[in-house]
Amino acid sequence: MQVLVKNPHGPLIKLTDVVPSFWDTDCVYPDDHFSFAALMDQTELVGLSPYFFLDARIAFMISELTRATVYSRGLGSLGAVAAFSKAGSGDHSENVNKTQTFIQEYLPVDPILKINSFDQIICFGEEEIDMELWKRLNTGGTYLLGSLTGPMKLKTFDFEAVGKMWPIGGPTEFGWEFDHDSIGPGHFYFTKLKKLSSKELK
Repeated sequence: MQVLVKNPHGPLIKLTDVVPSFWDTDCVYPDDHFSFAALMDQTELVGLSPYFFLDARIAFMISELTRATVYSRGLGSLGAVAAFSKAGSGDHSENVNKTQTFIQEYLPVDPILKINSFDQIICFGEEEIDMELWKRLNTGGTYLLGSLTGPMKLKTFDFEAVGKMWPIGGPTEFGWEFDHDSIGPGHFYFTKLKKLSSKELK
């Protein structure tokens, strides 16, 4: 399912015929009466776009980011730019030209930093920690995984699982499994880990 995620850099737009998500007040589901034409009628011909239109699972993961450097993979170009709108700056693994086009549409400045380490790493469609990315995560930083195929397969290393109780789905060993629901992000597994030290994966 797709959701609308408010662009913090965009103009203020009044939305009607939407249903709030349970995880973020700036993320809403269009209902059966929602009109994109009505949304566009309120949008300036010039200026930044007011909303991202994203997969609900990706939108949920982005909502878990904080204002700190991020590296994103698997979110798609628009998802990567939405992650930058929340985190502020970082880098990505998406198509460079497409991502730059979205940056110009949604963000006031180019957020791309060519740096070797990050405070946050977010990967969608993966169920294992990438050892090379883990090395690039600063100690105290967070690694967010969203899997479509099963719970996370984690090796022994120095981390702490960071979690919450959500109204849909249930806990797994290191995270949360969301089930199918009309106002949920859909079926997927989410894990958020805090890196406690720079020890290598075993």
